[in-house]
Amino acid sequence: MRTFTKMALGVCVAFAMSIATASGQVTINVDLNGATGSGTFSGVGAAPDAGTIWNGVSPGAGSFTSAPLVDSTGAATPVTVSLEAFLSYAANERPAAFATPLLTDFVYQTMLGPNGPPGLFAINNLTPGGTYNLYFYAQNGGYSNTATSFTIGGDTKVATNVNPFAGGPPSFIEDTNYVVFSGVTADALGTIVGEFNDVAAANNAAFNGLQIQQAPIPEPASIASAIVGGGMLLVGGMYRRRRASGVSRQEG
Repeated sequence: MRTFTKMALGVCVAFAMSIATASGQVTINVDLNGATGSGTFSGVGAAPDAGTIWNGVSPGAGSFTSAPLVDSTGAATPVTVSLEAFLSYAANERPAAFATPLLTDFVYQTMLGPNGPPGLFAINNLTPGGTYNLYFYAQNGGYSNTATSFTIGGDTKVATNVNPFAGGPPSFIEDTNYVVFSGVTADALGTIVGEFNDVAAANNAAFNGLQIQQAPIPEPASIASAIVGGGMLLVGGMYRRRRASGVSRQEG
């Protein structure tokens, strides 16, 4: 019985560890570079991932779809990003003393706001039905009075573009220069679509970049705990049944 117990626990622990290892997450990082360009960002963004490789993407006017992107470790993926505008689509650069290359340059669409069409985006070739956490960066260093909204489905989030760290170091601050959509599900084609717009109709909306990260469901630690706990309960139940069976034979 002792041998069986050790083997059962060993299998449970090994299985839990393999799931935890296999569930490690990496991001796909995209820096939307402006026409004059400040270079492509290299470093850790707001998403919880240690990878530092970013895809430098420079959209032109009208409809644009990127080449297949690499993930934050440099591994190839089939994922692409598409952008489209109804009026004019351009790239621009607005300097900001605290901006990194990710936050300095951006893409925008003129005549946005409530009375103008939004800029459209799509993330393509994801896992159909897969769930993702999406990080959208929006900072316009040339205009402090603008804010950019991002909408996916019926959910809208706003990056306020407020500068709380003038003269300070570069920093990523949620709902200030980036927003997060958690648990977004790709459709049957593996696509997630959305739009961005200028909240104040001041033609100053900024879309600096994005991070795409597959959401772990459930967390690896939770899976491991459940497996180990279930294995221990199973072993304990078998031991009790074996002991009860032995007692019954002795009484008989």
